[in-house]
Amino acid sequence: MLHPTIDPSAKRDVIATGLPASPGAASGEIVFSSDEAAKLQADGRKVILVRIETLAGRHSRHARRRRHPDHARRHDLACGGGRARGMGKPCVSGCGTIRVDYGRGTMSIGSRTFKTGDVITIDGSLGQVLAGRMPMIEPELSGEFGTLMGWADAVRKTGVRVNADTPDDARTAIKFGAEGIGAVPYRAHVSSKRPASAPCAR
Repeated sequence: MLHPTIDPSAKRDVIATGLPASPGAASGEIVFSSDEAAKLQADGRKVILVRIETLAGRHSRHARRRRHPDHARRHDLACGGGRARGMGKPCVSGCGTIRVDYGRGTMSIGSRTFKTGDVITIDGSLGQVLAGRMPMIEPELSGEFGTLMGWADAVRKTGVRVNADTPDDARTAIKFGAEGIGAVPYRAHVSSKRPASAPCAR
């Protein structure tokens, strides 16, 4: 519920459909390697990592560190989708109609071909891959859901704390009303150059 979504009034150019492995939506430049994704993200650019399949190891370590959205033509949902959900990032998997050519840096669907640097959008809630950059709606506590959460907040007896892997996770949690960080997984300490105490800062 609290994920970015595509503006429902926007026209969708759906190029492929797969499994909705992790909810939310994101737009970015196509990249085919974790190293390139990490490099571009360091420059402040938005990327979508396209893989034939996601595997444990180097790719996964980059994904945990850099938090880029993920689209995979096929992969083990327990590995890729589950990890993306844990990071709060959208993921579409099982897109069997997509053909990826790492050597040429392209992905093809029928007669359409997209290359490194082209912009696509993924909708992890519907399992769709779309051409181009789509307008997004940022999540907020509003409407009936906001009212319900307000009622709950008024009568609750316990505080709300969250698990957080990174400072970004902590900031997002505080934005949505968390009162602090309850736990920081050990893997966040060993996979980041930041001090272990950094994610706990309020």
